[in-house]
Amino acid sequence: MRFLVLLPCFLAGCLAQKPHPCSSPPLLSGALAITTQNEKLWSYAKYLYDAIGQRFRIMELGTYENKSFNYDALLLYKEVTKAMT
Repeated sequence: MRFLVLLPCFLAGCLAQKPHPCSSPPLLSGALAITTQNEKLWSYAKYLYDAIGQRFRIMELGTYENKSFNYDALLLYKEVTKAMT
């Protein structure tokens, strides 16, 4: 009996909602670390995401086979309009 009462309430609640597109946070940062089991590769990376300026920066440092490396990249996603050229 409860099922017959709860089912229409649940359906009404689900059908009343309207879908909306997802949005990313305006600023996001984080870090990650990677290592292999045999410890030939070790890496630490920080990333920064800027939704306002539409850019993504990755800063990485690590070692591979006892040689150190660093990597810094800035990925720009802003589209150029004809007025800017």
